[in-house]
Amino acid sequence: REGKEASLIEEKFIRLDGTVVDVEVAAIPFTYRNKPAVQVVIRNITERKQAEEALRKQDERYKTVIENIFKFIPEGILVFTDKLRLFNRNKTFDDTVRTYSAGLGYTQQELTELIFREVKKKLAGESGTTIRIPKKKNEERENRTDHSIKDP
Repeated sequence: REGKEASLIEEKFIRLDGTVVDVEVAAIPFTYRNKPAVQVVIRNITERKQAEEALRKQDERYKTVIENIFKFIPEGILVFTDKLRLFNRNKTFDDTVRTYSAGLGYTQQELTELIFREVKKKLAGESGTTIRIPKKKNEERENRTDHSIKDP
């Protein structure tokens, strides 16, 4: 197996002074003076691990802030990706749809999909500055049965 490197593994080593060090270890078998030998390379990755942990904590803080915004802001919020796919929406948006759908003559699903289409048009620059949702015509109202909200 000469020259075949084993995959990298991460370990924790303890220095003589007792401090713990995160390391990455690789072992490479080879022949030395006609005898099998192994070269072991150990790289200190403590700083990288600390940076990864700091990023993870920062991401968690941002996630908590965003979740709190979504929970407590009094306006309905829709978040779309750069490809105009729905990424997230808050409870206030769903509550607003639930409140107004029947009065406008739509099921909750229909009103949700209509709002999504109109917002996407805005984001794509296809329409003006105002979104208007008209009342549904009477003959369209009589055919509705679904009252659930689903992602379109």
